[in-house]
Amino acid sequence: MTGKWTIAVDAGGQTLTLTLNLTQTGSIISGTIESAQGVIPITSGTFENGELTLKTTAPVALTLVGQINGNAINGNVTATQGTTTFSGSKTN
Repeated sequence: MTGKWTIAVDAGGQTLTLTLNLTQTGSIISGTIESAQGVIPITSGTFENGELTLKTTAPVALTLVGQINGNAINGNVTATQGTTTFSGSKTN
């Protein structure tokens, strides 16, 4: 899990590219989510049974839940505007 993951989020007909910078210690995941708007710290994260769950609170509240298959990830991201899908892969 540790490393850099690049995901593409379907944001209402536009694609938003995010970079997940993750560190795994046991089942706990920490790190940041980077976008063109800046860096968001992950406030809680877990990786259990092939499922990654990340949460942020500021400057924007997000919940990202994805299934890992090798170096690929697919799932949903929820923000105040609603829930949408994402997909991506590990880049290093």
